[in-house]
Amino acid sequence: MKDLPEIFKNERVSASAGSGKTYALTSRFIALALRETDPETNLPDPAKIAALTFTRKSAGEFLGKILTRLAEAAQDDRAAAALSDEIERLSAGGKSGGGYITREDAMRLLRQCVRNLDKLRLGTIDSFFSSVLKIFSNELAIFSEIKILDAFAQKAEESKVADEILRDNTVDAKTFAVFAETVKRASFGADEKSLRTALDNNLAESRAKFAQTPNVALWGDVSKILAPDEILEWNAADYASELEALKRIFETDGQTKYFAPLVSFFENSDNNTVGKSSAAVERFAELFANGSLDAPCQIKYRRELVDVSAEAAAVVKSLFRRLLSAHVKRACDAATAAGTIAQTYESRYGQTVRKRGMLTFSDIPAMLNSGACPVGGLVEYRLDAKFNHWLFDEFQDTSKDQWEFFKNIIDNVVYDGGGKKTFYYVGDVKQSLYSWRGGDRRLFDEVKNGYNAETENVFDGEPLTTSWRSGKYVIDAVNAFFESERDLGSAFMPEAAREFCSIFRRHISAEAVGAKKEQPSLAQLRLVKKSDEEDSDEFENLCGEIFEIVKKTNPADTGKTCAVLVNDNATVAAIVDALRSRIAESGLDIEVAGELEKSAMRDNMVAPAFIQALKLAAHPADTAAAQYLAMTPLRGFADTPEFAADALNAAASRQISTLAEKFSQYISDNIKLPETADENISRLLETCREFDESELSGIDNFALFADGKKYRVSTAENSVQVMTIHKSKGLGFGTVILPDLHKIAKRGDRGLKYLTENVAGTHAQRQLTITYFPPKAVCALSPVLSKSLEIDAENAAFESICKLYVALTRAERALYVILPEFKYESKDEKFSVKNLVLNSFIPELRADSDEKTKKALYADALELGKISHGDELWFEKIKKNAAANPIKPLEKIANPNLGRDTAQTIAPSKTSGTYTAQSAEAQKFGSAVHAIFERIKFANGAPEECASRAAQVADIPADIRENAIEKVANVLGNPAYAPYFAPQDDTEVFTEYPFDALVGGKIVRGIIDRLMLKKSPDGAMESATIIDYKSAMLNNDAQTRQLELYREAVSKLYNLPKEKITTLICNYS
Repeated sequence: MKDLPEIFKNERVSASAGSGKTYALTSRFIALALRETDPETNLPDPAKIAALTFTRKSAGEFLGKILTRLAEAAQDDRAAAALSDEIERLSAGGKSGGGYITREDAMRLLRQCVRNLDKLRLGTIDSFFSSVLKIFSNELAIFSEIKILDAFAQKAEESKVADEILRDNTVDAKTFAVFAETVKRASFGADEKSLRTALDNNLAESRAKFAQTPNVALWGDVSKILAPDEILEWNAADYASELEALKRIFETDGQTKYFAPLVSFFENSDNNTVGKSSAAVERFAELFANGSLDAPCQIKYRRELVDVSAEAAAVVKSLFRRLLSAHVKRACDAATAAGTIAQTYESRYGQTVRKRGMLTFSDIPAMLNSGACPVGGLVEYRLDAKFNHWLFDEFQDTSKDQWEFFKNIIDNVVYDGGGKKTFYYVGDVKQSLYSWRGGDRRLFDEVKNGYNAETENVFDGEPLTTSWRSGKYVIDAVNAFFESERDLGSAFMPEAAREFCSIFRRHISAEAVGAKKEQPSLAQLRLVKKSDEEDSDEFENLCGEIFEIVKKTNPADTGKTCAVLVNDNATVAAIVDALRSRIAESGLDIEVAGELEKSAMRDNMVAPAFIQALKLAAHPADTAAAQYLAMTPLRGFADTPEFAADALNAAASRQISTLAEKFSQYISDNIKLPETADENISRLLETCREFDESELSGIDNFALFADGKKYRVSTAENSVQVMTIHKSKGLGFGTVILPDLHKIAKRGDRGLKYLTENVAGTHAQRQLTITYFPPKAVCALSPVLSKSLEIDAENAAFESICKLYVALTRAERALYVILPEFKYESKDEKFSVKNLVLNSFIPELRADSDEKTKKALYADALELGKISHGDELWFEKIKKNAAANPIKPLEKIANPNLGRDTAQTIAPSKTSGTYTAQSAEAQKFGSAVHAIFERIKFANGAPEECASRAAQVADIPADIRENAIEKVANVLGNPAYAPYFAPQDDTEVFTEYPFDALVGGKIVRGIIDRLMLKKSPDGAMESATIIDYKSAMLNNDAQTRQLELYREAVSKLYNLPKEKITTLICNYS
């Protein structure tokens, strides 16, 4: 190997979506590894490099790419030459002859990487922090084995701590009253009917902020908003007196009609509430905020200016001052109470959970930064490693806590005078989506600027803007969306658009410049006209368009993956339902996947049988578990006198995995299952081991733990994946469909916030205090509050633009954007994301033409139904390589009772014609109604009262709670349905009853909304009633088929004649 050119400088690189970021990272890693030599062996030493990213997937891809590139170079001279050229290009010296790396060099490094895999620090930032914490556990007073909690265990521990705090604060009436009042204050006006719910909601908002700001004195600091002379005591009598005086002044001046909205605002406002704002209120508030209400002024009323006397202005000013002071004090008091509760909770949680070594990844950076342990150079010493080079991926998602820790180490690297160490970070601020978990996009600039304050220590590498993922026309569409700062600013916010456009560089497709073989591509806008039918539903129409695209570009024919990307999980579920229904009716062989995770327990009949056996051991009166077990060939495992005692002992002593191994052996000895069942048994054993290793115990806890256990799956090539835009980050798909891009704009949340201000001359922001914000009309009275809200809105708008960018850059070959018909307005105040979409596909709309011309262009496009750029028949010209990408059909599990015959699984609710798509809102409401019914075994008391109690337990969202309660109460009070909810001593009731039954050689699997089992005095099963809740009467034949399947299943499960089983549809609409 020739001497390599001068190695890289400290560098940051901005890498756009699909631009080969992983390729650049691996090139740098290989170059650095070749230069680092082990003095004892004189061989390359890749263990001197730390390369960190955010996800295990990215870390795996990074390592895989390194090994693949080295293996290719070790086998082929041309590959070795290409790798050598790439490293030389990226090095500071540039091209100077090449030939630095031979096949032998690549082989030596490949061997060293493989031999030292356990020493390579190529992983996630979370895993690195976990390693560091373990070596500093004594300094942090953690003397137990450190365990990273999964989501279920974390929730269980948090619930225990909340229970302890409630218990400690309810020992006597006085203590409870003080605590309850604190929780009420912290709720800031939220109408919570349960103290526990209010506590949980407060902690959900405050805990993350408390971790960053643990000093309660910085919570609700009124002095950061109001000057001392602006802090007033509320006096209702004085407020009322001044309001009457203002009315008299307006009446005397003949201005009552002009300022009636202002008077109404004051009449409906007090120290707890704020009246409805109006143009007049906003204009007076503007004058108040800028200090112009000290003299006579003018207010615009419609098209005329109205004089306001100095006397009237003074009274308005005084009323505003009273309202501002009262509401700011109330908001800050709530924030202080929230901080106090968080402090109490965190103190208890730290002592009872963290000190036992039970941590989450988010705990670790704060603990390492707490000052309780020395870090810096000691980290490498304790890790028994000396890293000369640090590489960071996805740097825009780094949090301040994480960087605060690494800065101690990187300072030594950057300021190293010997030139032997380097710091490199790569990211894309345009893909900043994770502020909600602490990611701070501003660090991307702040880190470089900080190191370059006096001399240039960190340099900018060449930006990566060439897309190796997307075809020419897809990239052209991306450029069209972001080339107009004016359009972006009108659709979101001007300042957010200005910041985004300052970092956006026009993208280039590698295919367009000949760097990659060109293939057909398409960017298409589909415009969906409103239907003339009265019952036409916009969501249904959009789903129809999605289906038409999927049918036409069938991924099974092209071999290209297809993704439908949307804004939220509710829409994911609704679209999955709609697509599955349409695909089933059409006969197409396309799978629709709604998530990239599956339940480890629910997708086979082996694990549920084990869990039901445990449930029966814990609850011998559990008829449902007994009947379920009786219908499975695995019943023999639990059919022994000692099983119940063994199961209870195993659960109590955290040895459920031992019992599961016996269960596995029983299956192996007694039942013939297909090979595909081996994976299901393995997942059961893995879940049991994880539970045993947790701090949990007991059968009920295991059942909940197992129910929430999920694992990632790879979907078939011919599937359509429906997911949120957030989940799609980092992924690429052959075809991308965006049906709700017009709903992408995000608003700032209204909970606890940092009161912030901009730092002059920078993009940085300074946090003043943590507080709730008063209503918008009150915030308008304070320049500090108004500016902070504006900053918050700009941050939300910037993240929305980033989300838009991520959505548009996932497509490889085809990008379809679906837009419903809307009233076209091009004026700035009417401009929306819909206008931005239109302008990006119809560039003529950006010309300085009149409104009439633009509306005509829109009307023409709407009539045509689509605007295409590229090849509409791209899918017919893509050559599918079936040999390279074989599609494996899903194997079906045979039922052991049927020998080797295949048992088909049927879900009654999805039999043809009974399963219809719902909008996300309708699905949310239906789930709420079902959740209330689920918690009503019998109706004790008035229908409204009974439904309200159940809703409180079910924790129904506030925006639909009252409506859902009303629907349920109407059913409970309906004479046709009431008898089925009346208390009955001889009847056992199951709600949301899951079942699997063998009916006619087919597995029938489903959930019965309400199952009532009536027993005779001697305990024998007498009859059953099946109730199915519906929001509307659908196809009667379809409903009959569904209920008949339920009837047959219950007949099999409980050995009841079908004529003894009644079915009922309960229509709650």
